[in-house]
Amino acid sequence: MLRTAALLGMDFSVSELAVLSGQRVGDLLSVLDEAILAGVLLENGIELTFRHPLIRAALYDSMPAALRAAWHRDAARALAQNGAPVERVARQLLPAVDAQDAPGPADEWVTRWLTDGGHQLVGQAPHVAIPLLRWAISGVPAGVAPHDLLACRLADALCRVGDPAGAAQVASSALSHVTRPDLIVDLQWTLTLCRIGAGQSQEALTDLLRTIDLPGIEPRDRARLRVLIARTHRGLGQVDVAGRVANVALAEATETGDRWAIGWALSILTVVHGIRGEASETLRLVDRALAVSAGDPALADLRLLLQINQAVALGDLDRREAAIDAATQVRQLADDAGNVVRVAQAQEVLGELLYAVGRWDDALAEFEAGAGTSASPTAECSAHGIAATIKFHRGDEAAEQHLKDAERSAIMLGDRVLSTLMLSRSLDRECADRPTEALAVLLDGLSDSAEEVGQAVELFADAVRLAMAVRDLDAAKSIVRRAEAVARTSDGPYRRAVRAHCRGLFDGDSAMLVKAAEEYAAAGRPLPRAQALEAAAMALADAGDTAAARAPYTEAFALYTELGAHWDLARTQATFRTYGIRRGPHTPHRRSDRGWSSLTPTEMKVVELVARGMSNPSIAAQLFLSRRTVQTHVSHVLAKLDLHSRTDIAREASRRDLTGRDGTGTDDGLPGPAGNALAVHRAR
Repeated sequence: MLRTAALLGMDFSVSELAVLSGQRVGDLLSVLDEAILAGVLLENGIELTFRHPLIRAALYDSMPAALRAAWHRDAARALAQNGAPVERVARQLLPAVDAQDAPGPADEWVTRWLTDGGHQLVGQAPHVAIPLLRWAISGVPAGVAPHDLLACRLADALCRVGDPAGAAQVASSALSHVTRPDLIVDLQWTLTLCRIGAGQSQEALTDLLRTIDLPGIEPRDRARLRVLIARTHRGLGQVDVAGRVANVALAEATETGDRWAIGWALSILTVVHGIRGEASETLRLVDRALAVSAGDPALADLRLLLQINQAVALGDLDRREAAIDAATQVRQLADDAGNVVRVAQAQEVLGELLYAVGRWDDALAEFEAGAGTSASPTAECSAHGIAATIKFHRGDEAAEQHLKDAERSAIMLGDRVLSTLMLSRSLDRECADRPTEALAVLLDGLSDSAEEVGQAVELFADAVRLAMAVRDLDAAKSIVRRAEAVARTSDGPYRRAVRAHCRGLFDGDSAMLVKAAEEYAAAGRPLPRAQALEAAAMALADAGDTAAARAPYTEAFALYTELGAHWDLARTQATFRTYGIRRGPHTPHRRSDRGWSSLTPTEMKVVELVARGMSNPSIAAQLFLSRRTVQTHVSHVLAKLDLHSRTDIAREASRRDLTGRDGTGTDDGLPGPAGNALAVHRAR
């Protein structure tokens, strides 16, 4: 019985064990009770778990490999016939494939099962789906059903796990002989996403326009292709065209009742309105699209994308905490689904939000955790751009390498402009005392198109400041007008703060700049708040009122210190010395980058949980972080404290009484007595 349980993995349900053993649940109770009393099994909510992986491994490895493979196949079939979730069935088939280099052709029932449930499996566990789909495809010649359908599923799965080259190869090969219009659309969808990611949007658009005019394309398939065309126009930076095409696709999809095309058309519109700065409309469309896609496993990827866009819109509305919570949740959902592309996008959005609210160390940890894992050049470019911006402000030499990495990813984006990249490029020039070049970079990033003005707002205040510094009044006046136009349709304090900041810089109006700082405070944006206060102090000092200038200068200095913005601190100190103003005696000193005082609040939380014996997965679940991010924090703690292991962390934390124990419950990470799995079954 325990060997059968070992086949199911570390955790298993009593009902699945009953299916595999061919016994009733009631007949298993005495055996399982004995295993629990012997300490072999533990209760884990509504499931059971082996007390230690070594126990399960001993039982599992005691079976001959050939027997295990055959037993796994039988177990998978029994679970499938009993209606088990596709992922549970797949995880039984996987060891049967892995057990042999050449497992032979897939069983006929496996091929049928993948044909029926492959789409759902790809949406839930693409990493698991890939070897099973390859196995099934190897036994069916091209052009013979269901080879082409399975090839569609394989290309989709490869795209989701971050292998665009492999996905494009499978999709292109299948398109050379597939004739079914619906399969052509599916393959074009995957191939187009791969091409957009590789900076080949124009090539993708040409191919799509040819495909949509092919004979035999049904209205449903035409709507889906039109969604792709809209998405490709977005990839080319043609936002207004993308919006018009998406609206046509939405009308066509609504007429045919195709939820899939309706949901994806709405998702394009959420992006279009987000770029235009219309965050409230974005949220309304996100809610509508989530309702359309609810309960459809085939739209699992769409729901992840919509939730990412939702987090962005919440951030644009200055609902920062809600936005961070939303980004954290969708990052975890994407990670659970094995969707590497969505993980990278969610992690990038989360990093941007953390940067905006001044949690720079946490933002850098997120970017470091995701470094090199993204198949999305947009996410990579944005992440490295923000990391470079933070490190330029901190006077960190590593900023140069992050900027180079961002530039490398930007090559794949064609003509698209990311404000995060423009800002880091500009800071690179400004730190080198080349303000005219720094301004030119920002002006290049400020598109004249009103459709993308929402993305440019992050650059306005810096552009006005630099324009005033180099006496380019025409450029400054033009940007002030744009900032005021954006603020008139603003849904939150941030854009009103940008308007006041730009106007205050142009007019040298200290009161307006203080007002901007207050709006930034309401929006939870410490960096521009410090910059507005610094500008207010300079305006007062220039007017000869150095006494009044001291308060906003001291406040700005404190904010820069809290952010660790050492370049800004050095710059402002040098500037205000010329006015005879020095920082007050109570201003905090620069934080050390070694020792306990250098640990960030998040790192301190990680230390406490490591000291309590919790594993990285458990810490990730408790702090709502990814496992990679937790590992990054642990690595930072080890480096800052000059320690070598988690045991060292626990020992040093114990000396400082940082374990956080309150004397209740257990801290060993093992399941407690709550949630008795057997009791659940006995009650049925």
